[in-house]
Amino acid sequence: MDLRVQTTLIAAIVTLTTAIAVLLRSRRLSVHTAFVTFGFSLFIWQLLEFLAVIFPTTPLIHQVAVAAATPIPSTALAFFLAFLGSEIPWARRVLRATWPASLALATLNLIVPFEARPGWPQLLTFVYVVSLLGVSVSLLYRQFKTHAEEREGRRLFYLLVGTVVAICFGALDSLPRIGIPFPALG
Repeated sequence: MDLRVQTTLIAAIVTLTTAIAVLLRSRRLSVHTAFVTFGFSLFIWQLLEFLAVIFPTTPLIHQVAVAAATPIPSTALAFFLAFLGSEIPWARRVLRATWPASLALATLNLIVPFEARPGWPQLLTFVYVVSLLGVSVSLLYRQFKTHAEEREGRRLFYLLVGTVVAICFGALDSLPRIGIPFPALG
């Protein structure tokens, strides 16, 4: 088991336990629900990615793993909108559009036989996920610029940096899965 496989399993476990911890809180705010949904979507994708590497002779697992990545940007955007608590009309419209797009991409990844495709559904999914996660980053950046001089601005700055780093490392780590060679990070 190489580093990439181990970190995927560890990330799945940490994501699941964090989502469960938030779920077990006594207060049920919309931000908690959005975070739990985001956490579970990340967990499902990471677990399926782990299983796809453990069982490489079963291409269906890899197909399902790629399809499971499609709701991640929708749940991330929903969480960041709830977390930031501001009404941004264009972001709400983007969020509403992501659900049918995610469903269409997931369906595409599931119906096109894995052996018969040159990898374009995975590449399309990769571009979709990374670009829509960039929308979440832009929301954080916009809120940070609004509160840059305040204490809230410092917290948003740390969240912004952490989000950018996580997206960049996640995207780089996913490159080999879509056929672009890249060494394991870490």
